[in-house]
Amino acid sequence: MFGQLGELAGLMKKMSEMQSKMKQIKKDLENLSVTGSSRNGAVQITISGDMSVVRNVHIADDLPASEMEISVKEAVENVLYNAKMESAKRLSEATGGMDLSALGLQ
Repeated sequence: MFGQLGELAGLMKKMSEMQSKMKQIKKDLENLSVTGSSRNGAVQITISGDMSVVRNVHIADDLPASEMEISVKEAVENVLYNAKMESAKRLSEATGGMDLSALGLQ
């Protein structure tokens, strides 16, 4: 019985440490800038790592109007992908590669 209590205490400590790491990752992602671009490079978008703030949008002056829609779409998709990958990488590093998908954390 006492052995199980010790294991439980150890588990609680690890959970507390993981919570602290997760809070730090959240803060780091808020401050991180992630950039994505269209395939032709004419549109670049920079967002925060937590995907809550658009920091910059650059559209080349010489981008033809006929290419505007697809270029913006590609840049948005690329920057969101980059931000998700960076977030997943940092979470994986903090959790030692533990699969957090069942908890909705990835």
